[in-house]
Amino acid sequence: MKKILIFAFLLTISKAYSQTATISDSVKVENTNVSATEKHITISEKILKKKGWINNRNSFYTRGMLGFIKGIYSGDKKIFVLAEFRNTTNINYDIESISFLSNPIRNGVKQIEADEKIYVPVYQTEAESIDKKSTKRVVFAFEKFTISDDKNIILIMNELEGERTISLEIKPQYISKAEFIN
Repeated sequence: MKKILIFAFLLTISKAYSQTATISDSVKVENTNVSATEKHITISEKILKKKGWINNRNSFYTRGMLGFIKGIYSGDKKIFVLAEFRNTTNINYDIESISFLSNPIRNGVKQIEADEKIYVPVYQTEAESIDKKSTKRVVFAFEKFTISDDKNIILIMNELEGERTISLEIKPQYISKAEFIN
């Protein structure tokens, strides 16, 4: 029951932020330096070819949609997150928004209080829709960061005109053990 309440709270926050930051805003590159953008594209292409190093049940399933965090990589003073989304239904999954929020970890009965922070990708590979009966891999690039052991980062992806929401957890140890790539 508590997990459902936390998920509902995160969903509410995500929808509030999705009104101000649509998928078209997150696809834009904030850094206008062309060589940096080309470097992000080159690194992202290398990452998309990798299998991913996270193999432990780091997945989410809802109404025919599966989501996985496959790997965390570092390079060029950036953190790259490789995610894979699988649509097993006969209905396309059109993406309304993708948000990254910090989330405090529950410790026993007492919840650790922490400020929520929104992480905005500086670059991401194209992700507007996941076609029916298909799989799509997406790479998100962030400015270098770390998080404390009492927080997780939650990737929340909302469907446009639908209610299938994917929520994936990125643990702090994944970030600190990020595989180096150049």
